[in-house]
Amino acid sequence: MVDKRPWEIHPALEPRRMNWLAKRIVEIASDVARARLPVKGETSWALGCRRYEWVRHRLYEDSKQIPWLTAVPLNDHGFDLKVGGVPIQYFHGDPDKPRNRHLLRGLEKSQGELFPPQAGDLPGEVWAYYLVLQTDEHGNGLDVVFFESSSRGRQRNSVSLPMKPATAVVSRLDSARKDATRVPSPGVRVKAPAAKKSHGDDTAGG
Repeated sequence: MVDKRPWEIHPALEPRRMNWLAKRIVEIASDVARARLPVKGETSWALGCRRYEWVRHRLYEDSKQIPWLTAVPLNDHGFDLKVGGVPIQYFHGDPDKPRNRHLLRGLEKSQGELFPPQAGDLPGEVWAYYLVLQTDEHGNGLDVVFFESSSRGRQRNSVSLPMKPATAVVSRLDSARKDATRVPSPGVRVKAPAAKKSHGDDTAGG
């Protein structure tokens, strides 16, 4: 079975939105990596905590100006992320070997009406959407992987973002507003083939 892209699964997850969100998360991760202070004793654990907090805070600030984006910080250090009202669980790690606690958080937020039954679904099976940040060994953002996972431990529709469809992807914040004029992207990030991905977990809830 061919993996479907997010916008082929749910109309709210349109290319412009998902590509912008993926690029934004990658940019934040790279900003955090540049701010790292190993000479001060900052470890990869501290880097992961800072990365999660920065993603949570910046997406919350972005959501004040972007109608389709919801990012609400929670008291337990988590945050509710939605695109066009559709809940998505974010975390940093390995999309091929996600941790159970991340999958459970996504399933807790899942809304059954967003997932009409499909051929092959098992009785009582619940599905949820996920965005997983992948970084290199220095913490620089590489890409974000979208996928679905179910309460039966099955995964489907794993797609790497940001994609480059016919629709131009713009990195400026105000381009994400509904009334913004679309312009060509000022540059395309090229994924370094030699970069080694780090799948360390962001401990602070991400």
